[in-house]
This record gives sequence, structure tokens and C-alpha cells, in this order.
Amino acid sequence: MADKDERKTKILVLGGGYGGMMAISRLRNCRKPIEITLVDAKSSFEQRIRLHEVMAGRNPASLRYEQVFSDKVKFIQARVVALQTPERRVEIATPDGDKVLDYDILIYALGSTMDEAAIPGVAEYVHCVNTYQQALEIAVEIVRAGRVTVIGGGLGALEISTELAEAYSQLQVSLVSRSVIADDYPEEARNYLYSRFQKLGIDLYEQQSIEEVSEERCRLGNNEWLEHDLCLWAGGFSVSPVAGQSGLEVDEIGRVVTDPFLRSVSSEAVYAVGDSARVVGADDQPHRMGCVTAMPHGAYVGGAIKRQLLGKPVKPFRFRYVMRCLSLGRAAGLVQFTDSADRPNNFFLIRTGGRWLKEFICRLTFYSVKWELSTGWPIYTWLKGATSGGHDLAQVNTAGGIMMGRSDKVQSIGVEKA
Repeated sequence: MADKDERKTKILVLGGGYGGMMAISRLRNCRKPIEITLVDAKSSFEQRIRLHEVMAGRNPASLRYEQVFSDKVKFIQARVVALQTPERRVEIATPDGDKVLDYDILIYALGSTMDEAAIPGVAEYVHCVNTYQQALEIAVEIVRAGRVTVIGGGLGALEISTELAEAYSQLQVSLVSRSVIADDYPEEARNYLYSRFQKLGIDLYEQQSIEEVSEERCRLGNNEWLEHDLCLWAGGFSVSPVAGQSGLEVDEIGRVVTDPFLRSVSSEAVYAVGDSARVVGADDQPHRMGCVTAMPHGAYVGGAIKRQLLGKPVKPFRFRYVMRCLSLGRAAGLVQFTDSADRPNNFFLIRTGGRWLKEFICRLTFYSVKWELSTGWPIYTWLKGATSGGHDLAQVNTAGGIMMGRSDKVQSIGVEKA
């Protein structure tokens, strides 16, 4: 039992995406006195992996923060302005004015957005899909459109293109990709993807850059002009500059550089998860962005902080990839299996099998978050591989423990042996 006179540890979570919500779900039933505060610009947890479905007129479920949080979790709708890491404070902008929040432990989970500054004209004439509201606005405009151009060659661009082409028979969809789509997939899997594009009537422009975008057309790298009524950007991601501007060590795109315990290498009281964290895998490559990594990050950090507060040892973060899931409209899908470092192997599922597995993963993702927040029972798990950064456990164990604690009481917690 916790001492009634023991001061609550203030845990501040910035961002209510997949990583932030999983961290909260693991912390909410901590037996030590804690005070959790979530700061997010949105009022709800949105299924970002289903935004292409929203554009096609569907309405996937969401979770309003205030309806699912217990009395241990406080929600503040605000924009994060700056971090004051030496003082353990965060500056936020709310509708009622600027405020400063104190913390003992900070979980930085601000996620990512579409990189609108990549090409001239993108910010002015291209629709980016970062939120549920933006997807709804696109859905309204698509009904009146005849030609839509999607820019990008990643999984998100492929899902947007096929979803729209299947849902709107009047729509002529064009996809422009700087590279060959799914270029590291087995030939049979890639050929199925091409056949699906052909069946849906999607015009595919591979190995073509976009040099300029205007209101009604975009110019390709070969100087060909492609006309459109609506242009959608799915060509890259950027992260909030707050961490770098506040003095934390970040990588070339602004992600917080982390140690094997997902703490910032610049501040022992700051953890980073999800798209805004640079977590290096066993192959010395940073984890790719997406809920596939954000949820394990968040679940691990929530559990690690809870164990530290209870004085229990903590192992470094471990993770391995299993698959890449891709919906190709409601009628088909492609699931490509991978090795632990996310390199595709020769096994894949297509057609109905791929669609069902993709849908199962999407549902599992959402209902894992909802269940854990509602009940406090952890049901979500992930496959463990090598430690973050490829560190050997025996080497990490010699570091003498990891440091954490409140600003007025820092303690050293031993690392659990493998």
C-alpha cells in the first residue's frame, strides 16, 4: 500500500497517439501515487491508420480522452510550445492563454505530420491527411472531383489510392512515386499489387519526382504536367521541432535520440516514444514510423516507469518486426512478412487472406488501447528481438543501473539481468 503522505509523482504525457495512449494505459493502475496529465491538441484518440477509410466515406471509431480516462489521468487540450528540461517544465498554449506545467517524468509522444514543406506548392494546393477532421474535409471534396492525384510511394499512399479508386467509380486516381513501389517485396507480391492497381484503373507513375504543384496540376520530373481536381500528399513525414529547439539531442529530422531504455540521451527524466523518437534497432537502423513501433514503445515505457517507481529492475527495450500490412480497398489486401529487421522474406498473404489479417490487426490495435484504458488489464504485447540499438544485454547490465525519479528525489534502479 502507498503511504498516504507520499507525494504523487507527476507524469506528463505529450501527445495522445498510439504511443502516448499505450504508456498511459500501462501507468494508470500503478500502485504508487502518481498524477498523469495528457496534453494533446486534439480532443480524441483517432485511428490514424484508418484515415484513408474516412476519406472514402467511412466512420471508424474514436475515443474521447475525457470519457475513457480514470480520475488518475487529467487531460488538457493544448499545443506544446517548448520544453524547459533543466527545470522540468513544459510551456503550452491553450484557448485560455499560455501555461507552464511541471513534471517529474516526461513522455514525449508528439508523433509526426505530413511534410508539407518538401515541394513548392504543397502547403498551398495539396491536402495533407494528419487528422480525422482533415480526412472528413477531403471526403466532402472527393464526391465532386473527377481526377485525384496522390503523391507518395509508401504504404499510406498505396492505401489511399486503392481505397479511393474502389469507393468512387467516377474517380480517376493517379499515384506518383519517386521510387518503384514495394521495391523490396518479392516479385510475386509486387505483381499482385500491380494487378490490383490495374483492376481499379489507377494510373501509376513510378520513379517520377514532383517538381511543382499548382491548384489544378502538378509538374513531374520529366516536365510532364498531370492535371487534377484534388491533390493529396502522402510523400513523407516530419516531426515537431519542439524537442530540438528546447535543447534535446535530435536526429536530422528532429526525432529525440534515445538510449536502450527509450530515455532521451540529453535528459534522464524524458522518455520518447513513437514517431517522434529515434529508436535504433538491431540492424543499427531507426525504427520506422507507425503504430507498429509506437505501441510497443509506449507499452514498454509505461511499464518501465511503473517498475522503477516500485523499485523493481528494468530490462532494456526489445523489439522485432513481423510483417507489413497493407489494405488495397475493402475487397483485398497484401500482408508481407519480414525478418526481425523489417526486411521482406518470401512469405506473403494476398486477396481475402491479406484483407482479413490487415483488418484484424487494425481492430486489435484500437481495442487493445480501449480495453487497457477501460479495465487496467494489459492485453497488448509484441515480439521481442534484440535490444534497442543492438546492444547486448550483458553489456547494458554493466552500466550500473538506470536513473530516474522526481526532481527532488532521484534514485538509481538496477537493471534486470537477462
